[in-house]
Amino acid sequence: METEKKVEYTIDDTEAEDFEDISTPYDVSKIDILFEPEYVDRLVRKFDLKELNLNPDFQRNEVWKQKQKSRLIESILIKIPIPSFYIDARDESNWIVIDGLQRLSSIIRYIKDEYPLKDLEFLQELHGKRFSELDRTFQRRIEDFKLTLYLVRPNTPEEIALNIFTRINTLGEPLSPQEIRHAIYNGNATKLLKEIAESDEFLNTIHPTPAMKRRMSDRELILRLLAFKITNYEEYKKSNNLAIFLAHSMKKMNTMNESELDELRSFLRDSMDKASLVFGKFAFRKIYEDDDNNKKRPINKSLVETFGYFLPNYSFETLENSKEAIVSNLREALTNDIQFENSISRATNNIENVHYRFSKVKEILDDATRKDTV
Repeated sequence: METEKKVEYTIDDTEAEDFEDISTPYDVSKIDILFEPEYVDRLVRKFDLKELNLNPDFQRNEVWKQKQKSRLIESILIKIPIPSFYIDARDESNWIVIDGLQRLSSIIRYIKDEYPLKDLEFLQELHGKRFSELDRTFQRRIEDFKLTLYLVRPNTPEEIALNIFTRINTLGEPLSPQEIRHAIYNGNATKLLKEIAESDEFLNTIHPTPAMKRRMSDRELILRLLAFKITNYEEYKKSNNLAIFLAHSMKKMNTMNESELDELRSFLRDSMDKASLVFGKFAFRKIYEDDDNNKKRPINKSLVETFGYFLPNYSFETLENSKEAIVSNLREALTNDIQFENSISRATNNIENVHYRFSKVKEILDDATRKDTV
């Protein structure tokens, strides 16, 4: 029992995806990244002017411990170089920290007197001191310390910028694609995804593990479904670039009014409730003809997109009467239709696979609900 609990906390319960390579290559000549050393006190000023976004909602659950923050400040005080920072500077009035968020946040918050130094290795005489309590010599040493910044400049196209941020991995765990989107497109979209991820309808259907929440896999599931609600699957473009498709969906959500956002909320909650009604604990998971009731596979993102998209078109009464036929049809399709199985498992961003899996799920539901009316 203890082993099961440990697994639940450490596993991202979504199926790994296989993406087809982007069919349109990037023009690398458009990459515009500026290497720029910057004094700490100038970054503090940008923060005070709200031109530097530390985005506290974006930080992962494992916020740095007091010892880690203090040792970082100590490194600056004894003039040890620290790793570089990557900044989305495409909006010059709103720099977004993509890589190095914990480090930069720790530096600025120390200067703001938000915590004292502890567990120092070399400067033990500074133990317990906040920034305002340091000798002016030490204060200047922090303020005048130069940080190495890599600024992704305004001329860099969006798709290239997203690719750059996805590649970044200087310290610790690399950011997931959804964490990057969350940082760049903060606004209505991020608030809505967070709200839905915490709703009873979503939690009772998806049962996200802590690992899913920490890496924002739960919010990506919601975004994947809402993206196809915002832009019909038949309009999914031929570039195979699902990342850009999702990014554009978040941009659109950021411009929506409250009535439009309410429509998305209602759609998502209705979708979750109906998936739970039809599939129970197997909602959005692959099921095959030979499976027994104890075989529970990871959540499949493509099944979230497709069944989540179509289920709201049917009444609760129709789905209640047809759920056995729907489950049977899905088992049969996954077992015998190789193209359908491939469309939700391999090259899932490919336009032909996107269109096929949507049309197949519609066929599964229409066939099952027709049987109920016969």
